[in-house]
Amino acid sequence: MKQVTKKVIDPFKELTEAEKRESELLAQIAMTIVKKRTSMGMTQTEFANYLGVSQAMVYKWESCSYNFTLKSLTKLYASLNLKLEITAITA
Repeated sequence: MKQVTKKVIDPFKELTEAEKRESELLAQIAMTIVKKRTSMGMTQTEFANYLGVSQAMVYKWESCSYNFTLKSLTKLYASLNLKLEITAITA
């Protein structure tokens, strides 16, 4: 019987620390949006209609593939009655 060797692939290996942090933040934002939408009992389409955007936009938000501006994120969070906090920490 041939032995199979499993290789662990680290998708973040080639990323800089800044890129890793950006990915973490986008994931946190996406999860916040998904949790809010599901707590409202809405599909992506219903949520999109509620916010006046396309379902494709909601998909982008929830899949971490939208690069928010501070202005767009603040507006979205305000629409959802969510509090946005940004903290700068000296490295």
